[in-house]
Amino acid sequence: MIFNTRPVKNIGDEVFVGTYGGVDIRFEPSETRYLPSHIAEHVANQLVKAILKKDKDNLAEIGKILGEEIATKESTRILSLKEVIELHEKEFKEMREKKEKEDAILKEKALGIAKKDVRQTTRQPEEGERGDDKEDGSPSQPADR
Repeated sequence: MIFNTRPVKNIGDEVFVGTYGGVDIRFEPSETRYLPSHIAEHVANQLVKAILKKDKDNLAEIGKILGEEIATKESTRILSLKEVIELHEKEFKEMREKKEKEDAILKEKALGIAKKDVRQTTRQPEEGERGDDKEDGSPSQPADR
């Protein structure tokens, strides 16, 4: 990714459409989008104005809308603003899905190890392992046919 990320949440009760560089960015009520930090901050200020009809410097409300910045910046490449937003959200979603898959695999491996340990500690002897020996201690022999 070429920018750091900040989550922006629409804390309002209505659909909000922010704009940046002429690009509309739509938010459903309670929706959180993960945008490049500078765009997130710009849109958050617009949202504060829309909700409160006050000046953009109301830091208490901005704190409810903006989450902590997430370091995701890698390299630079010039894209249109619309492409930047689409690419950024796509990469963030992929990053989150990859992490969730890795966590699921680790949980599955841990569960498999735990099940194996339980089976080994509670394993019943199989036929032939039961000690079906004669009373004199010599092993049983199958009957000749």
